[in-house]
Amino acid sequence: MHRICIFIFFVSLFWSTQAKEWNACYKSAAELYDVDSRLLLSIALVESGDYPYTINLGGRGYKYKDKKEALEALQTLDAEGSYDLGLMQVNSAWFRKHEVPFELGFDPCFNIRFGAYILALEIYATKGDITEAVKRYHSPYKRWQSKYIDKILRQYNILLGN
Repeated sequence: MHRICIFIFFVSLFWSTQAKEWNACYKSAAELYDVDSRLLLSIALVESGDYPYTINLGGRGYKYKDKKEALEALQTLDAEGSYDLGLMQVNSAWFRKHEVPFELGFDPCFNIRFGAYILALEIYATKGDITEAVKRYHSPYKRWQSKYIDKILRQYNILLGN
């Protein structure tokens, strides 16, 4: 039991250290799109571990040491394929739809704002149903949504101190 408590302490310390690094970005994006900053952080923690140089391809996450390395890896991906980028793991389809350069996916503050924008769109589309919006943020496919929302809610409750 003692080891578990120590583990939880260090994991939460790690998360809070990471969160502080982008804290202003989460707050400003939350204010801009009228979403909960803790929900944005919960998504980032579940999606990428709040690490900005992450690419998810086919359900597998790849972390790179810096933006340069992540951009080099991005060049090898299929231009028409589907992959998720950065802290909030924004899907490549959103970058294409809005004609946003993929490189911005590795800019932490931009990625957080882009993720907040997408979440706000989903909240609007679901008429304010936050749970359904978070599910849709992750995937349009129901088979992936229930496990995802459980992870987000668990992380959100940790941030609330529950």
